Amino acid sequence: MRLSAPYDLDAHAQDKQGLYILDVVQNGSVFLPMERGEEPATKPPLYNWIGAGFSLLWGDVTDFTVKLPAIISGLGVVVLTFLLGERCFSRTVGLFSGLILMLNFHFVRLSCTARTDMMQCFFITLALYLFLRSFQDKGKDRGIILAFAAMGLGSITKSPVALLLPLLVVVVYLGLKKELWRLRSKSVLWGSLIWLAIVLGWFIPALIDGGREFFDIVIYDEMLNRFFGVGTRSAKTQPFYYLVSHFFGKFLPWSLFMPSVVLHAWKTRRERTQGDLLFPLVWFFTVLFFFSLSKGKRSDYILPLYPAASVAVAHFWCSLSEQGVARGWLKQARGISLFYLSASAVGVVCLLLLVFVPGVLGLAKQVAHDNMDDAEFLRNSLKERTVLFLATSLPFGAAALLGIMAAIKKAPKHIFAMMAIVSALYLITYFQLLSPEATRLDGPHKREFCSKVAGLIESGDSLKFSGCENSVLFYLGKNEPLLSEEEAGAFLDTSDKAYVITMDTLSDKISSESGSEFEVLLKSEYLFENEACLVLLGKAHK
Repeated sequence: MRLSAPYDLDAHAQDKQGLYILDVVQNGSVFLPMERGEEPATKPPLYNWIGAGFSLLWGDVTDFTVKLPAIISGLGVVVLTFLLGERCFSRTVGLFSGLILMLNFHFVRLSCTARTDMMQCFFITLALYLFLRSFQDKGKDRGIILAFAAMGLGSITKSPVALLLPLLVVVVYLGLKKELWRLRSKSVLWGSLIWLAIVLGWFIPALIDGGREFFDIVIYDEMLNRFFGVGTRSAKTQPFYYLVSHFFGKFLPWSLFMPSVVLHAWKTRRERTQGDLLFPLVWFFTVLFFFSLSKGKRSDYILPLYPAASVAVAHFWCSLSEQGVARGWLKQARGISLFYLSASAVGVVCLLLLVFVPGVLGLAKQVAHDNMDDAEFLRNSLKERTVLFLATSLPFGAAALLGIMAAIKKAPKHIFAMMAIVSALYLITYFQLLSPEATRLDGPHKREFCSKVAGLIESGDSLKFSGCENSVLFYLGKNEPLLSEEEAGAFLDTSDKAYVITMDTLSDKISSESGSEFEVLLKSEYLFENEACLVLLGKAHK
């Protein structure tokens, strides 16, 4: 359902990834791909290599092949989370863990977003799983070597964080268990050499290709400046607690149970005779603390702690069904579930009233003036797709009401089932109808416009771009610098077969810069993000 929902390649900087992969396929820029032919990639290239491989197999570089590495990585993280839950506790906990991970907004969004975050999360999760398996299956040090290989691949996906985070988790975990001696192994040395070989195998050729500019962008700016909040990143720092609030917001509804999970783990620490809850909890808090120390923060940084949180929450829910569990824990779970399910039901009712009761919008305008333009826009968008809105919102509301009834009846398994169903229906409703990409439809409008341009331009024609977004270049198979308004006007004057794609707000300026009149041959639908339309300028009709 997420893949079938409207999307915009320019959202969340996916357009850059598309141009990097296009550069690898078209120009063979393996070690240092370029954006618009002049700006070096800000991240290592493994994602681009895999995306280019899928594109070559597919026969073309498309939205789908650009997203496919993230999609496969997301599925891999779900499988690894199941295996972690099974290894730490039981198969039931593993199944619950995978389900919880799949049913939260942030994970689903990033698993279908052409960015490096999900692939790095996969390698971090794989490394930690291999470490845990090696520690539990004593004498099997091969897992440690494989873990370092996974960390190496993660490091050339996004950053050396793929090495630092697993090592920090392992050191804290073994330190608490008083088993740091496990790291005095030849496998650690061999693994470190493998990690170094993988990283240098990319870094040295990239440094040769990009020189000082590459080093300044990738090492200084993207890694050091971002972490310490200095240089170009000094104005983009966030407070220490920033990621905590984002975790509770983006891992809903399961994040609501984390305080109970931690309290339950502490209260029952002497009662547990089976399972290993320490590992996922150390993993969760280590990742959260590490990124909280960073001055530069983005909410996507907390992605690698979601598998650990999923295992911990799954164990908590499974323990509620055990005989002899204290009634207080069940009472807490019921209360949190009632709050979430009630809020979901109220949210559905509010949306229905907003769409079908005319006076509600006017009443809301009197309460909240600042956001009323967005509310009116949302209402009009939902009314245009009334059938789909009712097909998703009514089951969503019904499931929330059934969940409330289950919570009142004190049935843990039924409560969890309804929480999962409500979460799934919320995700469908959000991505299909409520997200900015779904309400604005800028992405489909850009793709439609580019498709028409591709059908209009003939093989001998020349096409350039000025003042438009990267996705327009991507959809037309171009990865080249944008022209200034003056350059665009001069280019159009060169030939009757010269064309420029730009924004309608810039077309008059292009004409005035050259002193010539150019005709708008094609125009896109209105793009809300740009507050303008794409246009194709030329001298004559085709």
